[in-house]
Amino acid sequence: MNTIEILARLERVKFTTEQARTITAIFEEHHAQLATKDDIKMIREDLKSMATKDELKVMREDFKHMVTKDELNASIAKAKYDLVRWIVGAVIANGLIATLLKFFA
Repeated sequence: MNTIEILARLERVKFTTEQARTITAIFEEHHAQLATKDDIKMIREDLKSMATKDELKVMREDFKHMVTKDELNASIAKAKYDLVRWIVGAVIANGLIATLLKFFA
């Protein structure tokens, strides 16, 4: 932005030098606050890369249904314990039945 050019243009349309300088100063102050095309482009790219609320909600639901490794390990350990308990119980029952058959047969 060329302030001299702005001053000259305002003076050509019958603004006083003081009015032209004031308007130019105000314009400069506010022009610096405006977003440039590059600013808008960066914001657009940032927004594209961010996940939307709906995407986050879907991901949260997916994670609720996923089973963690610790939960799987705990489930496997419980299944092993139950299996060993049944096998030991079956071996003891088999031994008792065999012993009873020896005594009464």
